[in-house]
Amino acid sequence: MIKNRIKAAVGGSVLALWATAGLAAPGMEQANVGDQSGNQYLAGRMSTIEKQIKQMNKRVPIHVGVGFESLYQYQNYNKSNEKQGGSAFTNKIEVYASGDFDNGLYYGSRFDYQVSTQLFFPAWMYVGYNFSKHFTLRGGVINQPLGAGVDGSYYDNSYLSDATLWLGYENNPDIGIKGIYKTRNVELVASFMKNPETTSAGARFRPDQIYGNSTTTTVNGVSGNFASNARPDNILGGGGAYTFHLDNGGSAQLGANGQFSSLYNNLRNSYEGDQWATAAFVNYKQGNFGATLQWMGFNRNVKNGDSTFNGNNLSDSVLLSDGRIVAAKGQIYSTRLSYTHPIAVGPFKAIVFYDDYDFVKSGSNDQFTSNNSQFNLLGAHISTGHFNIYLEDVLGKNAAFANVNSGQYNNKWENTVSLAVTLAF
Repeated sequence: MIKNRIKAAVGGSVLALWATAGLAAPGMEQANVGDQSGNQYLAGRMSTIEKQIKQMNKRVPIHVGVGFESLYQYQNYNKSNEKQGGSAFTNKIEVYASGDFDNGLYYGSRFDYQVSTQLFFPAWMYVGYNFSKHFTLRGGVINQPLGAGVDGSYYDNSYLSDATLWLGYENNPDIGIKGIYKTRNVELVASFMKNPETTSAGARFRPDQIYGNSTTTTVNGVSGNFASNARPDNILGGGGAYTFHLDNGGSAQLGANGQFSSLYNNLRNSYEGDQWATAAFVNYKQGNFGATLQWMGFNRNVKNGDSTFNGNNLSDSVLLSDGRIVAAKGQIYSTRLSYTHPIAVGPFKAIVFYDDYDFVKSGSNDQFTSNNSQFNLLGAHISTGHFNIYLEDVLGKNAAFANVNSGQYNNKWENTVSLAVTLAF
């Protein structure tokens, strides 16, 4: 998936689109071919088109873009994949639209078409207003503020994402409103999310606990039907961070945030359990080096049929919308390390080497999810801004929450080598 780091305005105005419109725009100045050479005529036309583009952007503040992503994956735990030497496929097509108005109003959106499932859904979609240069308010399908991104921004280095995302917490869009106050040193955020954004169990931008979701599968040698009959509702979130600006352009940011909500059971039509998550983190940058340390605690306090196995209540395991069975409670210890090295290879000017590691201490005591998990992504990333290549080695033990692992908590190390190519314009 193309990360949130590729923003909705990634391509700005699509030059070819505006240029085509500009060539036929009424009132455009026409050059006299007989009085100019071919080059002078072309230069004059391009100059006029550029003026028209600027005028159109003022009248219609819209920036559009399209993104494509393809993947190659080799999985040592998947015998079919291994025998074929891995698999390559087109993963997703993305459409962006964003814009800023002169009065402080703005909007942003990204819609994804998942090729494998043939589903189309919003990754994010919001309208916002800048009350001042420090405070903004936005509403719609937006990221909940949890983790070292402070306001919900993505902070991981990897392409395939990390445990905190796969467990349904960080970088997770929900439907609600969010206010952000930000100065050079201070960032504060508060949010109210009504419920997770979803159109069906499969049409999800991120894993989440939703109701009306079930799957028949085998976990740790035990087969049966898992079901989630509850979803978070009325989610309150917030937190903040303080940034220390160091010598030589470095910085250290300390912060914490969290969320709390009830769980609404659609079978009983009542609020049964509740859920919470909280995180504390340090973000450090100095020159070409970056590091993040984070702790996160979470608890989905499922009750009275919120989570079931073969119709029987589960208290320690939960089925998420992507079909993965995860621990209902636990702690996550995370590190994110990166180093940017300058290069000069064609259009590429730098390569980023990184390692993202998560240790998930399970709070579960049942037969499915009681094992602790480890998840590590070692990779390299080169980019021109619009064109990105990620090469990653993903190593997981009991990392059943991630779609690059087998879905089992079997105490075995599993490995996936992944090459991702993305293009956005």
